[in-house]
Amino acid sequence: MEGMIKKLEIEKRVLPYPYKGAMTISNDAEFMSFEFFETFYSFLNSNKKTIFGDGLGLQVTSSLFFYSNKPYNLSYFNGIEVNSPKNGYAQRLCEYLKAGWIDTNHAYGDFDGIGGFQRAHAIRVLEEMNEKQIQIPCFTNHGDTFNIQNIGTDASYHLL
Repeated sequence: MEGMIKKLEIEKRVLPYPYKGAMTISNDAEFMSFEFFETFYSFLNSNKKTIFGDGLGLQVTSSLFFYSNKPYNLSYFNGIEVNSPKNGYAQRLCEYLKAGWIDTNHAYGDFDGIGGFQRAHAIRVLEEMNEKQIQIPCFTNHGDTFNIQNIGTDASYHLL
C-alpha cells in the first residue's frame, strides 16, 4: 500500500450540459475493518492495480470513529475508555486523514448500546488532532440513545 495514498485533489466543477445533478460517495465507518478500508480505498481512489482490478481514480471518502471496542469498526483508538491505546494502524489513519480519504468524524466513539462517553474523550481526540495537525470538516452526529455525545434539538436524547 505504500506510495498508493494520493492526496485527493478536490475541485469544484460546473455541471456541463446536459447534466443537471451530481453525487458524492462517502462511506460509514461501521462494519469497515481497517484492512478492508485500506484495500478497497486503494481501488477506489488510485489508478494502481489492486486485487479488485485497476484502480478507479475516484474521490471517495470515509468516516471513522475515534473510539470503538468492535474490531469491525474503523477506529483510531482500540477501546472505548478515554485512555484506550491507539490502534496499531493509527499512524496510517493519520495519513488517510491528511490525504482526505477520511473526512468525517462519524462520532467520537461507538457508544451504541453501552454509553460511557465523557467530555475527556472529545478532549483527547482534539488534542491528538492538534498534535498531528489534522482537521476533519464533517461530524455526522448520530447513534442511539446511549450516544450522549450527540448535540442539537432534533432528538430527545441529544444534548444542547
